Amino acid sequence: MTEQCSVQKSVLVQTAVFLMLAVLIQGDTPVGCVFGGSCVLPCRFQPNSNTILEWVKRWDGEDFTVHRYSRDQDQLGHQDPLYKRRTSLFHDQISGGNASLGLSRVNLQDQSRYLCYASNSEKDWLTSVTLTVRDTQVGCVFGGSCVLPCRFQPNSDTTLHWIKKNGKNVQVHSYYDDQDQFEYQDPLYKGRTSLFHDQISGGNASLGLSRVNLQDQGSYLCYASTTHYNQETFIILAARAPVARVDIVLLNNTVTCKSGGIYPRPQLTWSVSPRPATVLQNTTEVHEDDQGLYGISGSLRTVYNDTESTYSCSVHNEHSARKATIRLRPPMQSAPGSEVLLPCNASGLDDITWTFNHDQTILRRQAGRKKVVEPEWQQRVRDLSESGSLLLYVSSSAQSEGTYRCTLRYADEEDVTHIELKILEDPVEERSSSTLGIILGVDVPVIILIIAIISLYIINP
Repeated sequence: MTEQCSVQKSVLVQTAVFLMLAVLIQGDTPVGCVFGGSCVLPCRFQPNSNTILEWVKRWDGEDFTVHRYSRDQDQLGHQDPLYKRRTSLFHDQISGGNASLGLSRVNLQDQSRYLCYASNSEKDWLTSVTLTVRDTQVGCVFGGSCVLPCRFQPNSDTTLHWIKKNGKNVQVHSYYDDQDQFEYQDPLYKGRTSLFHDQISGGNASLGLSRVNLQDQGSYLCYASTTHYNQETFIILAARAPVARVDIVLLNNTVTCKSGGIYPRPQLTWSVSPRPATVLQNTTEVHEDDQGLYGISGSLRTVYNDTESTYSCSVHNEHSARKATIRLRPPMQSAPGSEVLLPCNASGLDDITWTFNHDQTILRRQAGRKKVVEPEWQQRVRDLSESGSLLLYVSSSAQSEGTYRCTLRYADEEDVTHIELKILEDPVEERSSSTLGIILGVDVPVIILIIAIISLYIINP
């Protein structure tokens, strides 16, 4: 017993000496931890036998025991209650000199300077770590649903308050007396908030928020209170509206690219292949709608009568990006009453759409499904190959001549093949027109002359 007390006294004296020397340590290791998450405070030492490890929190001139290890096992009898069941060491790595501390369910009270004391039969080490707590950031999609996470130590008589901090306190959601309390809820959140009632008893105070809009952005406070515990958690909500679609068209030697419903503000960039010999003139416009979302459009003046280039535009911001490409193909010719094969380079797994003159859909085929042909085109569509090429019956110039587009849609890109189809004049119609011209231009005067002679003969037999 006397020997055990002597050992404990020696350890305490060593710890006290090193804690006093801690004020002399320069260059603390800074560690940023996310509120509510897990974190590792690094500490290394030269391993040997009889290892003793101790983590201490220094706060306001006082020292609090966070975690202690000796005799090949944790010693948590004097652990500060704030850290109960939240700390751990990497036991399988201690023999290799790793004394790092794992800390879970990080909260604002954890912010402080920490001292890692390591001792063995040959030497002692002291490491200083400064822990700062960052607010949890949550990205929510505009118009969708979102969960703001918050956990607390459960107990009886639970009170929960969600408050938005935007210069003034805005009541978002309250819960006490075992039920939601909406009396003071701000009208902006009416019918859009919910808690996970079946999980509150387990310490889950997370808030569900639906129909997210840009006004929801900001800092939120989750306040949880029980008979033995109070906690404040801060969450930063950032709304985003990803680039969902990019449309690209060629009209009058100008390629136009546009997209809308985006947040934050997007940018638009062009690429051309093969690279043109001259700099192409381009313009870009960005506008904001009444919901605060951005639309963007860009125009690129092409080389005159370009039929071989590939133009790509990318619309992007810090959260999302989408690309659209238009591939120009040489004009094709056909005649009425014949069939023409319009090329496209797709696979059977691609979503494909054929359109005529930009706004008239011919057919669609989703990945792995059969094609769906629009009723007015069913008599003219002969076949759609596995590669997406369209076999079309040419009925007449008026119905068939124009611009055909094969659009392939991928996860983050649209790929358009642009084809101009010219319908040659019908030879039969051409001969008929010529014959009619002869009849009207030559034979009619002759007939009139014959009629005149016959009339004179009748009058003067």
